[in-house]
Formats: sequence, structure tokens, C-alpha cells
Amino acid sequence: MNERQRLEREIEALRAKNKTLQANNQSLQAGNRSLGDQVESLTATNNSLSKKVEVLASTNDSLVRGAKSLSASKDELEQKCQDLRKALAKKQDELDALIRRVFGRQSERFEDDDQLKFEFASQAEIDDAREGIEQAIEENKRAGKGKKRSDDVARSVFPSHCRAAKW
Repeated sequence: MNERQRLEREIEALRAKNKTLQANNQSLQAGNRSLGDQVESLTATNNSLSKKVEVLASTNDSLVRGAKSLSASKDELEQKCQDLRKALAKKQDELDALIRRVFGRQSERFEDDDQLKFEFASQAEIDDAREGIEQAIEENKRAGKGKKRSDDVARSVFPSHCRAAKW
């Protein structure tokens, strides 16, 4: 019976081992199902993220095109601004020249092609013209000395019934 007892013990040990293996198998199957669920969840997340990446790539391309367009517009506007500043400076120079021409000091030394030129046949005619101009200036000075401005007189005389107020 020794042999029989030994075989029964072995069978019981194998049955216990079988139960342990079955429990391990069930545990592994549950773990496998859990891992399968996790794989499915990660696959869904991956698909969702892939779609978001596509949307972001499309948005990025759109933003890059917009940035290039804005950069080109900026360059055009800077060039236009520079052209306008040059035109403004040119116009300011023309305005300054016109102001100097209209209000600036008049001098016969300034030669202009449109300016009339006096032509004298000889030095005697030049001297005669100079004397005539000097004589006209002297007569103008003498004529202006005798006149008194009427508004100066009117301002200096107050009627007797008015009193001058000082401010």
C-alpha cells in the first residue's frame, strides 16, 4: 500500500497544483481582459489624438500662411511708408524753397533764367541808371520826412472830458 498511498498523495498534490494553476490561469485571463480593455482605450485615445494632431497641423499651416501674408503686407507697408516719407521730404524742401523765394531776402545776385536782364550798351548808361535810382531813393526819403501819420496824432490827444486809465 505504500505505492498506493504514494500515488494518492501525488494525485492530491497534482490536484492542488491543478487548482493553483487554474486560479493562476483565471487571474491571468482577468489580467489579459484588463490589458485588452486598456489596449482598446489606448487605441481610442491614440485615434482621438491623431485627429487632433491633424487639426493642429492644418491650423498651423493656416497660421504659417497668414504670418507669411502679414509679413509681405508689412514689407509693402514699410516700403510705402518710406516712399511717402521721401515724397514728404521732397515736398517740404519744395515748400521751404518757395517760402524762401516769396518771403526771403530779394537780391539781384540770384540769377534765374526767367528773370529779366537789363542790357546796357556802355558803362556810361550803367552809371546813369545808378544815379537815377539813387536820386529816386533820396527824393522818396525827403518826401517821407515831412509827413506825420494821422493815427499817431489821433492816439496822443484825449478829449478833456475823458480820463486815461492805466492798466
